[in-house]
Amino acid sequence: MATRSPWHTQRTISNAAYTVQMNFSGNDLFLTFGYVPGREPRKKATGRGFLITNIIRPLRNSRVAAGVPFRYCYSTRWGPDGTPPEHRLILSAGPETAEQLAALWPYGPVVIHPLREMGNLSGLVARLYNEAMETAEPGENLITFCHDLRRPG
Repeated sequence: MATRSPWHTQRTISNAAYTVQMNFSGNDLFLTFGYVPGREPRKKATGRGFLITNIIRPLRNSRVAAGVPFRYCYSTRWGPDGTPPEHRLILSAGPETAEQLAALWPYGPVVIHPLREMGNLSGLVARLYNEAMETAEPGENLITFCHDLRRPG
């Protein structure tokens, strides 16, 4: 588990929450990608690679080609007791249906909700950060944002 000072943790969560509030709205999506037993990755880098290869890269390519904005941030929660990891993704709304998004993930269940159903965004970001921190390595990004988001200045 990564050790961070309470001040650093609170400051990071506040900046992440503000970034999410600046760039996403209630029409955007909150997705959770799970794994069925036997399909989960053995290493964290492999799990992030699955998410990038199967979800982020294909969506970015199709949306850029169509001229549709593409914004996202994600976090991965690794079960400390050997439970399969979960990837949680906040994704800007686009032309894809829920069925199309779920079909991109061959490793297990996909749960999709409009962001407005997730309640307080600051609380959601804090939960994502704190759950990722439970099993984080020192220096690991707990929430990863795409490069073209507006950031608190």
